[in-house]
Amino acid sequence: MAIYLDLGQYDEVMEFYKKAQEVNPDAPESWYLFQHLGRLYYTTGRYEDALTAFQEKCKIMRIDPIEDQHIGITYGFMGDRKKAEQVVKNLEKRKAFISIAYIYSALGDNNRAFEYMEKAYKNRTPENWNLVMLRADPEFKKIRSDPRYKALLKKVGLPE
Repeated sequence: MAIYLDLGQYDEVMEFYKKAQEVNPDAPESWYLFQHLGRLYYTTGRYEDALTAFQEKCKIMRIDPIEDQHIGITYGFMGDRKKAEQVVKNLEKRKAFISIAYIYSALGDNNRAFEYMEKAYKNRTPENWNLVMLRADPEFKKIRSDPRYKALLKKVGLPE
C-alpha cells in the first residue's frame, strides 16, 4: 500500500481498504483500517470523512477522540487551531512529541513542528518511535522544502 500512496494512486489504496473492511467488519484489528482510511481521506482533502473514520477507530479502540493524534492532524489540515491544540494538550501529557509535530505541520506552523520534532529526537520513547517515518509520512509533506527537514533527516540517519 505504501508504494501506491507514494505514487499518489489514492483510488487504488482506498479500494483496498474498503474491501479489507468488508471481509471482516467486526475484526478487533479493524481500527487499523479506519486509521489508514482516515489518513487517506485527509491526504486527499476529505476532512469530514477523515474525522468520521478516526472517530470510528476511537470507538473500536475505546479511546477518547481528544487523545487521538489523527483527529488533531485533521483539525490542523482544516485550519481549526483551537480544536487541534486541544488534542496537543492531551498529547503533551504523554510526551508524544512527534504526534504534536504532525499537528503543527498540518496547521502550517513549521517552527512549532520542528520544535516538537527536535523534542521527539531527544526523547526517544515508544511515543516517538515514528520519527523514523519522517521521510515517508504524508503529514510532513508541507515542510519537506524547509532546510531544517533535510538536516533532521540526516540527524535521524535517513536518506534525503
